[in-house]
Amino acid sequence: MIDRETKYKLRIEKRGLNIPIDKTAENYRCCLYCAYEFMADHSSDKYCCIKCHDDFNNTKKKHERKATLHISQSKPVEYVPVKKKSRFSRLKHNFAVFERIFENGITEGYFSVENLIKEGVDLSVFEEKFLIESSSDQYKRYYLVIRNYSIYNIDDNLVLIVKNKK
Repeated sequence: MIDRETKYKLRIEKRGLNIPIDKTAENYRCCLYCAYEFMADHSSDKYCCIKCHDDFNNTKKKHERKATLHISQSKPVEYVPVKKKSRFSRLKHNFAVFERIFENGITEGYFSVENLIKEGVDLSVFEEKFLIESSSDQYKRYYLVIRNYSIYNIDDNLVLIVKNKK
């Protein structure tokens, strides 16, 4: 059995150190947490080490808890079902929800898509959509712009919303 200290040291051992970096190879990756370039041993590897995987998930969960807490404490906005609203009014409603969430001076936050939908946000309505440059064609990520807010797709159920300066 491995003692705790050895286990912790193995946690920060970078993957693929014995494989030379080849940016054209199929298993070339850039860590989602620290942006370290590495050669993946397995097709599902997204992080260079277990520590980055843990830190990324801990940060994500921390922001989800803050977002859930903030949304649940805020006043509900009157919401008319999406089918009865025009594109412009849905866009206006999205902006109103974001303004309410960020009214206390916060400039960015992670939010679960589920909570945003409960608040009446329709992410299929936006002003602009941009592809985020990525090192791999396998993971195409986009960000949306709604007035002075940028919405970054982190994964299927999590987005990062950033309030841009006007």
